[in-house]
Amino acid sequence: NDVSPAGLKDAMRHGRSYGVFSVFGDPTGFYFEGDAAGKALDLGDEAAGPVKLTYKVPDVPVPTPGGAQFDAASAKNAIVRAVLFRTDATGTKEVVTATSLGAVTEKTVTEPGSYHVEVWVKPKHLVGTLGPSAGLADSEYLWFITNPIRVK
Repeated sequence: NDVSPAGLKDAMRHGRSYGVFSVFGDPTGFYFEGDAAGKALDLGDEAAGPVKLTYKVPDVPVPTPGGAQFDAASAKNAIVRAVLFRTDATGTKEVVTATSLGAVTEKTVTEPGSYHVEVWVKPKHLVGTLGPSAGLADSEYLWFITNPIRVK
């Protein structure tokens, strides 16, 4: 990935981004991509269906500078729910869900719409950091959300 100023501007211009709440850690290993008859699709791209969409749930959360700190053993305790959604003029619908760290999910879609991934986390990996507020780790929080890949 090109992290130069020009590369970042190009990525933003083409919708190749996602929002992340880094307090839960960096989503290392995550990806979301498409394939339309051999043409690779990235976030922000559009193609006629059918499109094979593939996403990989993060392997584990990784601590970020300034964020909550936890060790590698604790990172494996995070509970995730990664959902591929389709949005069109009638609303947003769940397409497929993965619930294991590191899981790879593939789905060939034909219905027009914008497809994005949301990853939710029960931050069990933060129990040691939360101290007397450890009960907060029993709730599910949005960890990150991607920009879409569009199918026409």
